[in-house]
Amino acid sequence: MRRVALLPLDERPCNHAYPVMLGAVAGIEVAVPPKELMGRKKEPADTRLLGDWLRAESERADGLIVAAETLAFGGLIPSRVVGVSEEEALKRLDALRRIRQRRPELPIFVQSVILRTPGYDSDDEEPGYWASYGKRLYVLSVAEHAVELGPRAWDALRKGGEAHLPPVVAQELGALDFDGVVARRAALEAEVPAGVRQDWRWRRARNHQVNRALVELVAEGVVDFLVLTQDDSPPIGLHAREQQALAALVAQRGVHRRVRIHPGADETALVLLARQALRDRGLRPRVGVRFSSIAGPGVVPLYEDRPLMEGIKGHVTALGALLSPDFGESELALFVNSPDGPQHEAPLQALPGESVGKGRNLPEFLDALQDALERRPERPAALADVAYANGADRELVEMLPAYLSPWALGAYAGWNTASNTIGTALAHAALRLVARGLGGDERVASERAHRSFLALRFTEDWGYQAVVRQELVEAAVRLGVSPYALGSHREALAERARERLQATMDRWPGAASGSPRIRVERVDFPWDRLFEVALGVRIDAGP
Repeated sequence: MRRVALLPLDERPCNHAYPVMLGAVAGIEVAVPPKELMGRKKEPADTRLLGDWLRAESERADGLIVAAETLAFGGLIPSRVVGVSEEEALKRLDALRRIRQRRPELPIFVQSVILRTPGYDSDDEEPGYWASYGKRLYVLSVAEHAVELGPRAWDALRKGGEAHLPPVVAQELGALDFDGVVARRAALEAEVPAGVRQDWRWRRARNHQVNRALVELVAEGVVDFLVLTQDDSPPIGLHAREQQALAALVAQRGVHRRVRIHPGADETALVLLARQALRDRGLRPRVGVRFSSIAGPGVVPLYEDRPLMEGIKGHVTALGALLSPDFGESELALFVNSPDGPQHEAPLQALPGESVGKGRNLPEFLDALQDALERRPERPAALADVAYANGADRELVEMLPAYLSPWALGAYAGWNTASNTIGTALAHAALRLVARGLGGDERVASERAHRSFLALRFTEDWGYQAVVRQELVEAAVRLGVSPYALGSHREALAERARERLQATMDRWPGAASGSPRIRVERVDFPWDRLFEVALGVRIDAGP
């Protein structure tokens, strides 16, 4: 496999740039649409032009990866906000049938998202009414599903505490018995205007029909493999009901082995890229998993709907790999720096009560990682840093160079949700396995691409997300600027971020004398907010 055409979920670096970077690790050219064809946040891309691009690229591609939200709605955020009809959205999926007719042998992999219901009052990434009714719609979604499940299920959910009821829901519904939930649901129906509820339900139903249509395309043989990811959602709510309906359809159509349903979103294209590369080489690696905490496998991460280990299983199988019962015999090692209880936010980890507790042992964990690399240096060891959400564990990354060279890792990630991190780390490590078949100049280019992506991950996930971002948020607030609408302050904050980020990377023990130095050449905020960042990173020569 030498060329993959990818229609990304949106224009952010994680979806548009990361697949290109990781493709280079395995000697694969990943073709993505020019930035000018992509939309921008709530602005949808022109799906007609993207359809033309997709058809043209599919003629000379060895593999195809398609984000259904971009094909049907013009991007991830547009899939939540635009008024495209169900009929038109389904019609746009016909592009896949036409490609299949022209290229019957072409591997076609598709990703799609099960619509989320965020629990806050903000329309930054949602329809306008979310600014006034978002939190109530979130609680209504949970209450409605709880009423459907019945009193026994509700009692079990309440007893499960934070594992099943996120803080907002626990605050609103946690003290209520089943009759109280029924009453609260009726009250919420009255508090949210009928027009808002109607639009919300219509969007859910429309997007659900798109996902059902994709399962049917798998059954027809148009799509070879489909990943349906649950975006930012708790274990209970209308999204969970839709998951159950999709799983029932998958069972009915007998396509269990070609459809996966699990948490995630932005990492999925990377996983599908690695799956295509592994399949092309006839590889099905066994993955051994090692945690930093005993409780870790059972923790339900923030923004996800199931225990951490279940999410890992989803990503491993989507990759086309197998979980190994024998860590020592695995071809790929996944080291998971896990929480020991409820997960907290990385930018706040220095605050009292926000850090990981005593239920893990980092020195033991890093000793095990060092030993694994020394015993089997040819086996890619991926470090998935999910002790916190939305950024790295500062303690782990600062301790790491005392045990081993960070550049010896097969992969590192610690960004956004647990699934974003795990999928990225697994995909990177799997592509390192594929890269073993390269030689000469291709091998040199692969090593360069591998180190570049490692450098980006440490700089973005640790340096920016876990350290610098909170400083910038505080600086923006002092200026009277919203961290979610930088406006005319964008360039000044970007330069401040670059300076602070460079200073942060210079003091990292991983940049000590004799190691490559990471240079931060560019910082930008693609969605005009501080939450995500676009970085230009270069590595100085080193051993």
